[in-house]
Amino acid sequence: MIAFVRRKGHEIDGLYLVEPDGSNLRRVETGALWLLEPSWSPDGAAIVGVGRTKTWDDPADFIGQLNVLSLDGTRERITEDRASKLRPTWAASGEVVFDRAVGRSGYHLSGVRPDGSGLRQITGPPMPEPAPLQPITSVRGWTAYEPIGGSIDGPMPEAEEAPSVSPDGGTILFVRPTTRAREHASRTGSAHHLWACAADGSDIRQLTDGDVHDMDPAWSPDGTLVAFTRWSEDEPMVPDGFGGADSPVHVFLMRPDGTDVHRLTDEPAGYMDPSWSPDGAAIACSGIGPNGTRIVAVDARTGAVKPVTSPVRDGDYHPAWRPIR
Repeated sequence: MIAFVRRKGHEIDGLYLVEPDGSNLRRVETGALWLLEPSWSPDGAAIVGVGRTKTWDDPADFIGQLNVLSLDGTRERITEDRASKLRPTWAASGEVVFDRAVGRSGYHLSGVRPDGSGLRQITGPPMPEPAPLQPITSVRGWTAYEPIGGSIDGPMPEAEEAPSVSPDGGTILFVRPTTRAREHASRTGSAHHLWACAADGSDIRQLTDGDVHDMDPAWSPDGTLVAFTRWSEDEPMVPDGFGGADSPVHVFLMRPDGTDVHRLTDEPAGYMDPSWSPDGAAIACSGIGPNGTRIVAVDARTGAVKPVTSPVRDGDYHPAWRPIR
């Protein structure tokens, strides 16, 4: 079973479940909040995600709170603070590891128990206490919320993002953006690389390098491989499904120590958010193409791509394969 988020236009349609062959598609959550970036509990009984209000009128929900949704339909918000939160991943230890930023601190890795207790910062300098939020109403009439004394937008300092915890719980992979000389990155002046650290934030080390953007690390169930996505600004552009074009994004594999890096997918398409099947035979991704974005399954050995959902305008994102055989 694969959980994913479906968008329609500028709205989130809801959280969906689908079987890997595309059957039994159903929406399991709409409610008063959007639940984004789902990640399954180790026993496959619940999903953690970032909850954001649909009406943008709640300061706490505007910047994102972690929510746990059980398969019986009950939902619990497990965080209440005014820090911004992204990309939760539910570790085998039971802890939820996620990106957290306070004001303009930059995103750093944090962990929390699924009942909301035990919040700890894993990487980065100590963060200040979150400042109260103030409403900022635009000329178009909608309201956003920003910390008093500073915007949550704009350039951020060094950060650790998009965590993935090893099956044994001992290592966390993450993405770190790197500012590079303009002549080495023709359009953005930046690159993204994969890094690793111990579960307590120590032993930080870089795994990939180069004029590339390496994103979305995901451990295989047996811990022997890491899937991730990579794009380079010097590749020919491909249609993005919205009338424009963008750089192709490929699925790559490597060993957990950063060796044996090789490309898995060949066609000029775009992929995001890899998530392994429980048996390690396939990797679910968001596949971006000229007909829209859909969930696909990539054969982990051959790179062959099979569609799981049909493309829709703005499409299907953030697949999370249930960790149950």
